[in-house]
Amino acid sequence: KPFKFPSKKEKREKSREKECKDKESDKDKKKSDDKEKEKKKEAKSKLKLKEKKKPKHNEELIDISEDLPIFGVPLSVAVERSKCHDGVDIPLVIRNCIDYVQETGLLAENVYKVSGIKSRVQQVRRMYNNHEPVCMGDFDLPVATSLLKQFLRELPEPVLTTDLLAKFEEAAAAKDVTTRGTLLKELVDQLPSCNRALLGWLLKHLDSVAEHEKHNKMNAQNISVTLSPLLQTSQRLLSALLCHVSDLFQDVCLNKYVPPLSSVSPGLPDSSEGIAVELAKQESLLSQLHKEMNQGLVSRGREEQLWEVQRIITQLKRKLRALERTSGQRSLDEGDTSLRLEEASINSNVEFAFKKPVSAEGSPVSIKKPPEPSSAFSTPHKVPTAESLEVQDINRETTEKAEKMQKALFETEELMNVINKLKADCEHERNEVRRIKESIHSLGGIPDTWGTFSDSSEDENEPPNNEQNGLWKRKQDAKVETKRLQLQKKSLIESISAECDACIDLRVQIKLLKMTAAN
Repeated sequence: KPFKFPSKKEKREKSREKECKDKESDKDKKKSDDKEKEKKKEAKSKLKLKEKKKPKHNEELIDISEDLPIFGVPLSVAVERSKCHDGVDIPLVIRNCIDYVQETGLLAENVYKVSGIKSRVQQVRRMYNNHEPVCMGDFDLPVATSLLKQFLRELPEPVLTTDLLAKFEEAAAAKDVTTRGTLLKELVDQLPSCNRALLGWLLKHLDSVAEHEKHNKMNAQNISVTLSPLLQTSQRLLSALLCHVSDLFQDVCLNKYVPPLSSVSPGLPDSSEGIAVELAKQESLLSQLHKEMNQGLVSRGREEQLWEVQRIITQLKRKLRALERTSGQRSLDEGDTSLRLEEASINSNVEFAFKKPVSAEGSPVSIKKPPEPSSAFSTPHKVPTAESLEVQDINRETTEKAEKMQKALFETEELMNVINKLKADCEHERNEVRRIKESIHSLGGIPDTWGTFSDSSEDENEPPNNEQNGLWKRKQDAKVETKRLQLQKKSLIESISAECDACIDLRVQIKLLKMTAAN
């Protein structure tokens, strides 16, 4: 066939076909892109719903930091929320920072002039606000100093209080040294306890920093220039306080903070004094956890910590009672040995008195033979030898082992009685539940009063409509009340379990006393 050039009509038709095909391909691409976007949106919405239904540990910590912050609150509130459990009334963050600088930073050059990395400082601040355990050794020295300065900067009221700050400035302006010292002493005694404790720790610490000015180049003048704006005082006042710190705070000693023991700790203390100190720390920690949980700050980690603290308190009390028993037994044994030694010395004196005396010239003195001893002196007591004492120790050890075995038997008996009682109570409660279910079934079942509401997160935040607004509010109030009652129930269960343990110990002691009295 001969070649023909396409006509104008054919060219138009081909161009139209191409345009239609291009449009169709563009539409298909748009549809596929829209489908992918919709799938991504659905996946994101599902993840958000899961996260709302199951809050993560980090979210719980954020809620805690919003409800119970430590930075930017009054000093008394910060001390209450971040306690040092050894009885020092300063916030734990200040105590940890001072301990860290005292241990590693007294020789560091310009220790309070160098700023830490902002992200690290915010990280440690967030950990303290979230009531997490913080190890300052994991961070650099400037992070600790910047954290301390940030806490002082964000206090809503000066450490010297707004009422006494002007009087402090007037006292610092006194020219006579002794007059200035007495005036400052009177004003320091008027401060609240937490303000006085914080001021004493800070000044003692800064005084120790100034003592190493050859290495750190931080004398009293440099310290007052750097830290007086944070304490909202003049440089003259801070220099005067540093000059009289030894007279103002004679009772303050910078002891390193030792936190309460935990399950990771190596073991309990061995002495009764150490156990008493640790017991006071654990009870302080337990009261703080109860306060936080009563305010609604409940999490799984906090509940586990609560149970762990109660377990450690029980172990400490048992060990303290055991040490008291052993110390009492030792005192009785020492009394017995002293009595034996006294009897032995008396017998030796009696035997010496009956020996034949000799005069100075060497001639024997004639004395009458004493009469035959009566029945009281017929069998004198023998002096205890090493073998007899060893036998007595063996007998004592066997008796102690027997007492321990008897105590363990009594404890197991009491625990079995408790278990049997709990089983009987559980069976009684099951029968009661069956009876109530049968009576409900006979009355027609439970009406579905909450059927109009769904369990989604939107219904929890907003009521469905205005007609059911009152019913929705009552439901939310009931949920809050239920949460509060559950917390009270947990605390009651814990106190009941502790009282049960104490009752078991008392019953075991009563049985042991009865057994010893019968023997």
